[in-house]
Amino acid sequence: MTKFKPWAIAAIGAVAMIAPATAQAATVFTDRAQFLALGGTPSYTTDFSQGTNPLLIFQVAGEAVEQITPVSGYEAGLIGSVDGSAFVQVLADVAITTVFSFTSTTQALGFDLRPYFAGELSDAGETVGFLTDTGEMGSFTLSSLNEVGFLGFSFDTPIEQLAFYRLDNEGGADASTAFGIDNVVGYAAAVPEPSSWAMMLVGFAMLGAGARYRRRSATVAYA
Repeated sequence: MTKFKPWAIAAIGAVAMIAPATAQAATVFTDRAQFLALGGTPSYTTDFSQGTNPLLIFQVAGEAVEQITPVSGYEAGLIGSVDGSAFVQVLADVAITTVFSFTSTTQALGFDLRPYFAGELSDAGETVGFLTDTGEMGSFTLSSLNEVGFLGFSFDTPIEQLAFYRLDNEGGADASTAFGIDNVVGYAAAVPEPSSWAMMLVGFAMLGAGARYRRRSATVAYA
């Protein structure tokens, strides 16, 4: 069973305090074909029809940790349902972060996504930050339309955890940002050299203490 790292529990609540000189930016893709052109055979795929394996997905709020399971029974386009099948709703709230924990170190990850829409409420056009246990970070902006997009990441260093947090949704209907994901594809990697726990704990445990107001590189916007 994959161990859930302490930083994810301690971290959530904000944006990392990693010095700009040490921060790395993952390469972000918005086209599935370009992402798959990285080459090689995917190590794992999932459409969430049988749960989230090989991922473990958590929502973390302070010391409270809740494991997330797929949602089903919603028509495509409602509350982030990508295509009407089972999906996972990723929530990035003022006090909540969604964390992916991988059963094997991962070098690249991609998935289809769709913004939250429910009646007059939506999280269209809102910005979400991401941060890995190795210090790679960046952000992306959800589509302004109720449509399916793609989001992929290629990491400089193999990772074990990936966190999504609320970066900037000023003008949104509430204090949270949500989107649905489905059709995940991932590329595993060899076990990396041990990370600096000091950097991880400083970076993640101080989430939100300052970097919320700094714009990171690797920012991607959907049309």
